[in-house]
Parts: sequence; structure tokens; C-alpha cells
Amino acid sequence: FGINDLGITSLAISSPDVAQENRILVAGTDSNGVYLYCFGMDCGWQQIGFAGVPVSAVGIQSVGAGPADWQRIYAALPADSSRPDSGLVYYYDYPPGFGWVRADSGLNRDSVKTITSFTAIGYGGHEPHQPVFCCAETNVIFQKYPESDWAVSWQGDSINFYRVLYNTQPRSGMQGVIWAGGGTIPPALWSFVIFAFSSDYGQSWNPISAGIGEIYSCYSIASSIGNSDTLYAGLNYGAIIKSCDAGNQWEKTELDAGNTTFYGLAVNPQNPDHLIAGGVADSNGFALYESRDGGQTWADLGVDCDLSGITCMVGREEDQNFAVYFGTQRKGIYVYRTPLTGIERRPSAHLPGQTVLYPNYPNPFNPQTTIVFQNERKDDVSLAIYDINGRKVRQLVHAALPAGKHIQMWDGRDDAGNLSASGIYIVSLKVGREKLMRKIILEK
Repeated sequence: FGINDLGITSLAISSPDVAQENRILVAGTDSNGVYLYCFGMDCGWQQIGFAGVPVSAVGIQSVGAGPADWQRIYAALPADSSRPDSGLVYYYDYPPGFGWVRADSGLNRDSVKTITSFTAIGYGGHEPHQPVFCCAETNVIFQKYPESDWAVSWQGDSINFYRVLYNTQPRSGMQGVIWAGGGTIPPALWSFVIFAFSSDYGQSWNPISAGIGEIYSCYSIASSIGNSDTLYAGLNYGAIIKSCDAGNQWEKTELDAGNTTFYGLAVNPQNPDHLIAGGVADSNGFALYESRDGGQTWADLGVDCDLSGITCMVGREEDQNFAVYFGTQRKGIYVYRTPLTGIERRPSAHLPGQTVLYPNYPNPFNPQTTIVFQNERKDDVSLAIYDINGRKVRQLVHAALPAGKHIQMWDGRDDAGNLSASGIYIVSLKVGREKLMRKIILEK
């Protein structure tokens, strides 16, 4: 799709609120600044700034009353100790395009990894009144309002870091929701996938552990415009996880892509069961997968492709197609198009022969909660409680159990009989080589 022979670090696309003729695609490159493509004009890609300079992240905020009448493009440059006076973040208004304005006051000197914002629609002025967010692979998320400096919106636990930001634009009177994804930093026993989300434009945040332990971390998040309760997250080591209840519980999909890190996800705006996942296999290999049934089955779209790995991805509704644009490590931008509709949706259900870890009840709980699980065959079963840092708190079951449904209580105590502190815990069910996890909350 263009910008051949350059590495693409970041992509941003206009909100659906923008009039068709004004929608744009913006790309940050690893060595030659920022490029812009306008879908309503037949003029190809334009280099709009920072020639010869790497760009670590780009973002677009759409602004206006009714269909957005202009868009503010943000670009982040990597921190450079040899240039201490260089800016970290700039913005550029399109149109009219009067030039880049430095906008990094209040940020620390860490390189910004991702930028996102909410559409500013339905007011009379011409300044965006919703915040822009950024993070820099630390435990701090920054936000910026117009005519103000960047300020800390959320600072997570010191062992956590966030590298991904994803927001869902407000719909049907609901305020905008923003998600942050990342992982834990050693010496935590496991590298947990962690999230934080805000449902009030970043005024308050709620931390969540996905309950996916071992060696995973989050590199991408996406949902469908029409169903933001269904969320997907791309991880390292070939895994995609899914939540059907707005992030409260997560489980792995059926994809096992080996040593692939998924830097890009895009979900069909008309079908939350249809998604595209792209990433880097091994050191630089191309990886692109498609699921049409919510992650139950996957098609490998990268067979026989000689492209370099995928670093970023955005999707949009385009005529009767779902168009997915993805940037690569060394060969520019490509597009994959597939029909928006006509895709069979399969019901999601727990079959009698499956291994299932059901939601505990009550949750949150005090003083005890009921844990129900089902194993598909007679096998060695381990059911244990871990704290958020991966330390085992209580071993509830460690025995060979017959196939079927089983019920176990946890009274909030550790193996020594001591009452556990209030907070987030992880229920870990292991049946043979299969492992499932859920988050539970102990309140006092």
C-alpha cells in the first residue's frame, strides 16, 4: 500500500465520525519521519515532517461539531540523550497544516511508545476538549488537555509496565473507555499480563490482571465498534486472549503461533467474532492470522509470504469490505481486505467434554467464595490460589480427579491458616498439561 522499503513503527487512522472524504491514515517510520495518506484524495502518500528522523508513535484526534472538520496529528520522537533539547511529542493540524508544534511539556524523558485520544464531537468551539493519552513502557500513563501540559493520569504498581493504549469512542451516551496493557517486571515469579482501564476519560483507573501467567505480556488490544464488551489482546509467545465481559475474565483463544509476538489486532466493526492478528515470528518473520468465529479456529494468511514482521495494524469499514492496514519492519505498508458481512457466527458454549474454570461466586467476596471447575477426563488436577506477584497462597486441590464438575471453597486463608490481605488473586486450574486462570477479588 506504499512507503516501500521503510520500517513502519506506528499507524493511526481517522475516527468513523470523520466525513469519508477527510479520513486519513498516518504512519510513523523508523528513519524518515511521518507520512499521511488521505482516502478522499488521489494523491498518494505525503511526507509531512521529521525527514531523516525516526518516529516512535503517531496518533490522531478528530475535532469538530457533527462530522469532524479537522484532525490533530500527534507524533512522538524517541528520546535522544545526545539531543537533550529535542522535543518528544509534536502535533500538526490537518487541514490546514501550518506546521508542527512542540507539545511535550510535563513528560519525562522516556521515549513515548503509543498515543491515543478521544474524538471531540458535538460542541461549538474548535479546540479538542477530550484528553490525549500516551505511555512510554513504564508504569505511568500521561494525559493532556488542550492548552495544558501533560500530567499523570495513572501510575500503576512499581512492578508493572504499560506499553499499549486502546480506546473505544463513546457510544449511546456512554463515556469513553480507555485500556492500557502490558506486563510485570522481574523479579515477579511470573510475567503476568496486566491491564488498567478507565471509563471516565482517564479520571480514574482500575487495575486488572488477566489471570494469564507464566511468560506472557500484552502487545496489542482491540474490540469491535459495535460490541466493545468483546475484547482481544495480542501477547507474546503466539497467544491471543479474549474477554466477553468487558475485561473481567480472560481466556486463551485456540491460536498457538509459537514464538510470535502479536503487535497488531483489528476487529470487524460489524462482527466481533471476526478478527485479524499480525506480528513478528521469531526474530523478523511475517505472521498474519484470521479468525471468523471468535478465536475458535484460525487461518494462517502468512503462508509463503516473504514480507518482514508486522509491527502495527489498524482497520476500517471500506465499502462492503473490512480493510486492515498493517506496517512491516522493513517493507512499508500493506492492506488486506475481506467482506464485512456474510460470515457465519458460531455460538459460544461450554461443552460437556471441555475443561472449564467457571467464574467464582460471589466475586468480590468476603469471607469465602465458591470455585467451580470441570475436567474433561480423569487426570491429575491442581487448583491453587496465587497473589498478583505470582506467589502461591493456597493449594486447594492436588489429586487425580474423575471427569466431571467439581466444587471447591476458598475461605481467604493461606496454607498456614493466615487470613490473606484484601486485593486481587488468581485462581489457577491445571488439568494435565492444560492450564486455565481467573481473577478473583477479596474484599474486607
